[in-house]
Amino acid sequence: MPIAGIIGQCFFYFMSGSTAYMFFGLACTLRLKNYLTIAVASCAVAIFYLKTNHLYFDGIPLVSSNFAKFDSLMMHLGMSSAFCFCVLLAATIDASQLCVKAEKIFLFVGSLTYSTYLWHLPIQIAVIIGFDIFSLDRSFFNYPLALVLFLFFMVAVGRLSFIYIERPIQIKIRNYFL
Repeated sequence: MPIAGIIGQCFFYFMSGSTAYMFFGLACTLRLKNYLTIAVASCAVAIFYLKTNHLYFDGIPLVSSNFAKFDSLMMHLGMSSAFCFCVLLAATIDASQLCVKAEKIFLFVGSLTYSTYLWHLPIQIAVIIGFDIFSLDRSFFNYPLALVLFLFFMVAVGRLSFIYIERPIQIKIRNYFL
């Protein structure tokens, strides 16, 4: 993939979310519903423009058949349109009410992210070793229920890790340096 394609994908996946978060935070701080609508609509239009024009310079589609090119184009246009629709729909919600609810959700999810990131691989390896030790069939991991159970377990481990490990260490570090 050309470097321009990689940069475009990084922008789409990282910068668009950061930009939307920045405008959402600004709208929540200033309690401005109209600015949120304008900002999110602007982001949606920009993302749609970048994503649709992005097809022409990053080497997508890589398959040479006309059907694959058309199919890839329709998939990207459809995804961009659906994303824009969802963003515009979310922008019509009153920002002041959304901020109160979203803050609790963001704090909960944010408290899980780092500990979940640290614990997921050791837990996966331990579960696989446990299956091998007890001679259990690994085909269990092919079922969607295994993923759902793993996600619930990781949320619980992440929350416990945040409460009993991360938070006390954060408090000790803050007290030491402040």
